[in-house]
Order: sequence, then structure tokens, then C-alpha cells
Amino acid sequence: MATGAGPNPNITIGGEEVELLHDRFFSQVRGLPNVNVGVEDLGVSQFSFADLTQGGGKGGGVMQFTKNGRLLVKQVGKDDQVSLNQHAEAYTAHVTAERGKGSLLARIFFYFKRKDDSHYMVMNSWMPADPVDDLFDLKGCMDDKVVRSNGASLAQVHKRWYMIHWLPSGGNPGGRPP
Repeated sequence: MATGAGPNPNITIGGEEVELLHDRFFSQVRGLPNVNVGVEDLGVSQFSFADLTQGGGKGGGVMQFTKNGRLLVKQVGKDDQVSLNQHAEAYTAHVTAERGKGSLLARIFFYFKRKDDSHYMVMNSWMPADPVDDLFDLKGCMDDKVVRSNGASLAQVHKRWYMIHWLPSGGNPGGRPP
């Protein structure tokens, strides 16, 4: 399990003091060449916790892009907290190594906890500034990856072995692509 060295530092994000978690690792991601991200990118002129909204993704947490669209602040659920705590060091080693520089993994710049004990991460945005017609949620799971198709948001389909309604049976349930 990855652990940060010593007490966790506090910084101000969106006008609120927060506690950084595992920053000895994530600071290395911020230190990569061509990465210019700092707490000034998360000041009240760019981000506010009051503006967080449901992201529409499969995780169900709240999120918000910074006003300049460069960063995404995303709430981290309990399962993802466990993963970040266990894999922060290995993740950082991967994305900072020469072989990881071409990776499409999002670059996690900050991982922090608010005073209400909710956890968030700040990562780069791979999204273009203009709206997109088709959007896919690329993760290593069996969920339907289509989030938007032809400019319209789609209901999320979670493909689990015990939920057989998504299996093709003479038709295409919900009009979803197979």
C-alpha cells in the first residue's frame, strides 16, 4: 500500500483548504516536462465546489471542468479511493517512466480530501473544447462504453453476468449498439 511520507500538506483549492493525499507521488506527475499545473489553476476564478455537478459517467460522482477546460476535478468513490491508495506509487512510476509517456491514462495531478471527508482528484482533460457527437468511457470493464452517440446522451448500461437484459435476443434492447 502506498503511503505518503510524513504529514499530508494542506493547500487551497476552489477557495477551500484541503489535505493532499499521496502527494509525494502525484507531485512527480506535476513535475513532468510540458506539464504546467499548479494550485493557481484551481483558484476560485477557475473552480468552485459549489459548481460540481453529476458527471453522467458510470461512477455516479460529481465533477467539474475548470473554466479554461484544462483540468477535471472529480469526486472519488470508496472503491476508487482504495485503488488510489494501493496503486499511487505504481501509477506514478508508469506515467513518469519513458514507456508511460505515450499512455492514454489520465494524468492525476492532485488527490485530496475535503474537511467533510469526501475525496477528489484533479486530472488533465483529454476532452476537446468543442462539444463532441460521440463519447466513449474507456475502462477495463464490460460496461457498455457508449456515453454519447450522434450528439445525444445515452442511458448507461452496466453489463454484469447477473443482469441479462443487455444480451441480444432477436433485437437490440434500448436501441443500443451491440
